[in-house]
Amino acid sequence: MTEPLLSLASQVDIIDLAGKIISNPRRNAVAASTSEVVALAHATERF
Repeated sequence: MTEPLLSLASQVDIIDLAGKIISNPRRNAVAASTSEVVALAHATERF
């Protein structure tokens, strides 16, 4: 993975992003940026 992408992913608020996706998954899950997807993947792996 590239360093800039990991840097951006580390700045994502996972709880806020998860709440956004849960509140409207059809719209917000598709609109998630690459860095948000990477951040969620890393959070899931650590869980």
